[in-house]
Amino acid sequence: MDERVNRRGYTEHFVKRQHLKLTDLKEKVQHRNQYLSKGNIPAYPRPEFHVSHLRHDTNQDGIRGIRKDMGFRAPYKEKLVWWSLYVGPQEIDSAERRLLEETYPDRREEQAQEQAQEQAQKQAQEQAQEQVEEQVEEQVEEQVEEQAQEQAQEQAQEQAQEQVEEQVEEQAQEQVEEQAQEQAQEQAQEQAQEQKSFLGKFATSPAFMKSSRLGSYRFIFPLQELLEAYREQFCSGSEPVLRVYETVLYKQEVVYSVLVHSDVNNELFQEYPLLTDGPDAVCAYKDGHFIWRPEAMCETHSFQLVQNPDQNQLVAEPVTWPQFYVWDNVAVAFHVADPQMLTFDMNRLRQHLNFCEPGYPPISTFESFEEATELVQDLWPDYELPLNNYSVVEN
Repeated sequence: MDERVNRRGYTEHFVKRQHLKLTDLKEKVQHRNQYLSKGNIPAYPRPEFHVSHLRHDTNQDGIRGIRKDMGFRAPYKEKLVWWSLYVGPQEIDSAERRLLEETYPDRREEQAQEQAQEQAQKQAQEQAQEQVEEQVEEQVEEQVEEQAQEQAQEQAQEQAQEQVEEQVEEQAQEQVEEQAQEQAQEQAQEQAQEQKSFLGKFATSPAFMKSSRLGSYRFIFPLQELLEAYREQFCSGSEPVLRVYETVLYKQEVVYSVLVHSDVNNELFQEYPLLTDGPDAVCAYKDGHFIWRPEAMCETHSFQLVQNPDQNQLVAEPVTWPQFYVWDNVAVAFHVADPQMLTFDMNRLRQHLNFCEPGYPPISTFESFEEATELVQDLWPDYELPLNNYSVVEN
């Protein structure tokens, strides 16, 4: 692997034009990385995330510049504006369902059978209820006729009708209550045996955290909104081109980067392979979203993945000694050559802005929520809604 020092002073080992999986990285590094060479890592899941939002974290200088420019420019006369995949709770839940169905292909069929059985039971109960009601109605009619024959007066018939109807209602109510109790017991048993959520216990690396290492301010944009703006401003209406840019290895972090550029610059970037939707790729683009298959999603491995094939379940079990390992994430670099900018409406910028608490280890400056709120109010004085504290907001 080649080596360089970035503008923050950190050493980067990198490979251009490839997204190397961990097995390939280990061969390249040859035991020179203490985390990557570890072999006692507990079993962990390998999900597939479908990501439709990107995030851009920045500090006070960055937020002031973005507000002034009404958009994003490449810093320090570089040519790339960097974003990262945003993976929230919904993406984690969806990935968990896909992983379960992939691990246990018959799980979906079993669920369909269970639903069919439940529906059949419900229909049988309804039919039984209808039969009971029909029998009761027949009994009512017979009793009414008998009582009508014995009682000549109309008032006596009405009284008899009311009494029988009360008895019928009481019987029907008792049957309904008994069926409700039985259904409640069945549902309680089914819920006790249901698959418990497990993937969130492994999604513990900085790629999934609400905190930020790069500053107190986080923009979260829909991917399609970013691509649409880039298409209109840089591609003359043509579709942007997505390419495999490089793999970068730090001490404990692996970054897989994707390049986005205009088709006008195809010759400039033709050495970089196009980003495809291959099933084995670490990162792909398909149907308007990124597909990310993380190689290592935990950083600190406090749980191990255990399969329960008898119940078609995956379980996160705590380990005695947590292990530290590498973690990976995906960065998306938009080619924006100086002095160009990727611009947005002022209110759209503010709408997508959030506050973040500092993550570890921090590599930028941070403000308190109160300080950030005051600064954002100064920069967007006409925007009425308060600044979201992303670190505590439920997603």
